[in-house]
Amino acid sequence: MDLKKVVSFSGLLAGLAFIYFALWGLQKAFWQKLFVALQVSLGIDPEMELSWTNGLLSLGIALALGSMALYFLAKNWGKGRYLGIFALYLILILLITSWLLSQSIN
Repeated sequence: MDLKKVVSFSGLLAGLAFIYFALWGLQKAFWQKLFVALQVSLGIDPEMELSWTNGLLSLGIALALGSMALYFLAKNWGKGRYLGIFALYLILILLITSWLLSQSIN
């Protein structure tokens, strides 16, 4: 299997997983406890509510759409350029999503 297909497909699966967590996963007690533990490990008071739903939904949509767009638009690029742009795209998405989460602290 081609490396571009593997990277794009794994990005799409990760995006769909984040969309699942945002829409249905955060309603389950296990995932709520896990995200509160993650919030505590980051040094944020558990009484403050982060907008995990908005952050995970934006991360999932951006990751899924970006993976598909990169796959279809980058057919003629070399592996190095493709992976470099994909890595920069992931960093940009994570920075934007973490900024969205930090803006939602009550």
